[in-house]
Amino acid sequence: MRPHLADENDKRTIYLVDMHEPLMFLHNLETTIKEPFASNPAVLRAIEKNHKKLQIAMTKLYPGNLVLSLSSGVMHHRLVDRITSLNDVPRTASFRDGSERTCAFRSARSSEEKLSRIR
Repeated sequence: MRPHLADENDKRTIYLVDMHEPLMFLHNLETTIKEPFASNPAVLRAIEKNHKKLQIAMTKLYPGNLVLSLSSGVMHHRLVDRITSLNDVPRTASFRDGSERTCAFRSARSSEEKLSRIR
């Protein structure tokens, strides 16, 4: 929906959306498909292309509604950051052999325990 502008010479475009009932897509297909498809560039391009097509189709099906697309990869990293911060632990653990591994699983359990005590 395009609102009327006070100055008719103003060429900027302003879009309004209804945020009461947004449509949300969780972009997580890359995490659910198995190898060799998960790393195949043609498959990944097809996923991205069709995800965009789906978004456009939803804006036509629900004109004026907000369409959000969230990446599960980005959400995962932000969750790990929040969980490790909440538990006051580093994001990675260092081992004697010099390797490092993400602490997310141990931290997730600790967070769950803390949250259950709060409730």
